[in-house]
Amino acid sequence: KRVLREEALAWEKDVDVSSDAVVAAAVGTLTVSSIGYDRDDSTRFLQQALDSGASRVVLDRQDGPWVTGPLVGRSDQEIVFEEGAKVAAKRNAFQSPTDILFTLSHVTNVTFRGNSTEIKMFKDDYAAAPYDFTRVGQRHTFSIHGCEDITLEGLSIVQSGGAGGILRRIRIANCVVDGSRRRGIWIAGTVGTTIENSTIKGTKGNWPQTGVALLTDSAETPRPSPRRLFAAVRRSRTSSG
Repeated sequence: KRVLREEALAWEKDVDVSSDAVVAAAVGTLTVSSIGYDRDDSTRFLQQALDSGASRVVLDRQDGPWVTGPLVGRSDQEIVFEEGAKVAAKRNAFQSPTDILFTLSHVTNVTFRGNSTEIKMFKDDYAAAPYDFTRVGQRHTFSIHGCEDITLEGLSIVQSGGAGGILRRIRIANCVVDGSRRRGIWIAGTVGTTIENSTIKGTKGNWPQTGVALLTDSAETPRPSPRRLFAAVRRSRTSSG
């Protein structure tokens, strides 16, 4: 009980308990700009929205993109991008090679739904100081692992510092992944990933520069088997560099 109370107090410090973020947990839908928008850095508003408990989080169109640092997703949530809304990685924010724009770890029932929504990183920045570029090619746009029932739909993922997505158990539909540094999509040890009506192209920067890479994961698949390791690519195009 004490731990739960401490967590609740910590959450209240970050979020106004009278704000729409709290109301959204009850009514279901939260528009992020009702918490706030900062054209230079909206990380805190976006993360508060994801943490709010709302079943539907809406990124509404603004004069500029939603500029953000690394974000962490939660279970049972639909993230909807209004037509014309954009997301951009904050310049100088992804200093560590392991910084990811969107991380989903051991969550379920999450959908990112856009309308050709641009989600942009800046891969050329990460290959020079002041960034740690000793392991260039690891700053992914999406890292999704240990999850179930995840969908990415209607997104345009561009200029990823590593892969557009490193994925397990996920559905991708009507997406474009363009100009990633290392891999367009990295399917790592997955069972049942599908990619539909999507284009993965222009991967260029660091070896292996692939469109889609299917790799085994010794922890999930100690002895790779066609019955355990598969991904379906339907009505999609892949290319590199």
